[in-house]
Amino acid sequence: MKSPKTLNELLHGYANADARPIAAIASDSRAVTAETLWLAARGVTHHALDYYRDGLQAAAIVYEPPYANPPAGAIACEQLGAHLGEIAARFYDHPAKALNVIGVTGTDGKSSLVHFLAQATGGAMLGTIGYGRLDALRATPPPTRCASNNTSPASAMPASKPWRWKSPRTPSRKDGWRRSNTISASLPT
Repeated sequence: MKSPKTLNELLHGYANADARPIAAIASDSRAVTAETLWLAARGVTHHALDYYRDGLQAAAIVYEPPYANPPAGAIACEQLGAHLGEIAARFYDHPAKALNVIGVTGTDGKSSLVHFLAQATGGAMLGTIGYGRLDALRATPPPTRCASNNTSPASAMPASKPWRWKSPRTPSRKDGWRRSNTISASLPT
């Protein structure tokens, strides 16, 4: 069960904010209510604030600059898009800490291997083709929803960057490991 959060603890280290209570978070303006923190990040072709409408009530609006005319009272947060995952993890009490996570990197075969691992472990998967258990895959949501939806004790995902083994010794190239074909794990300690 997640504990109540305040705006300043969610944005700590990213932007200055007051201690108003936050009951929900969203990156989609259609999901915003009077108790929601709207995280309005910049996209490839549009900014989330392009979807702002007069009368939209939110507990707070945090946006990624630059934006020509942000709503009154909106809080600027540099590189908000890069911080969405951590903000969501803070809001949902870091649910990944209770998971066994396997990251799969490489050029080809990541999704196939992730499907195999999810099937073999009975766990869930997260990737560009969906997330959840294999018998109930759903479209991959934004980071603000990923943290709230994972109830599986194990997850596998294709990863764009190699992760390091959490062990006393990290494999290196001289050990014969190729960076593009590394399968690695991050397990709770």
